[in-house]
Amino acid sequence: MPSLSIDCPATLAELTAPCVEQLERLGPFGRSNPTPSVLVRGAVIEGVQSMGAQGRHLKLHVRQWRAELRVVAWSWGARATELRRGRSTALAVRPKINEWNGRRSVAPELPPPRTAAPAHAASARRRLPGPDPGASHRRPPPPHALPPRHASLAAP
Repeated sequence: MPSLSIDCPATLAELTAPCVEQLERLGPFGRSNPTPSVLVRGAVIEGVQSMGAQGRHLKLHVRQWRAELRVVAWSWGARATELRRGRSTALAVRPKINEWNGRRSVAPELPPPRTAAPAHAASARRRLPGPDPGASHRRPPPPHALPPRHASLAAP
């Protein structure tokens, strides 16, 4: 079964430009220093837009409580029908800053879907099961089941 490496949970409201800039200071990222990945639970998909050649990639408009962000979903075009408007889901994203026409904004990236776990999957990072095709009918965990707030990205 595929697995994902998650560094910590976060809310969309916590993914601010100053927070993401702090994460970027942990770079440079590569094979021995992977890009940080955060788990956003209870994100509601408000819209899905195709982008790139032949709609290979998606831009998701997601909301969590009062916070909203655009998430770039690389190589998720073939799975667009699974990402229905109004669906509540958990997203494992890589926080990024997007710069376009002089504007800077937080634009987390959803990495390409994984088909198999790497052979060297042993890591100090927390392991969570990969995408579950039957997960669409499940509800997000109740707030009391979430990890403690001190494990999040919130500034002290």
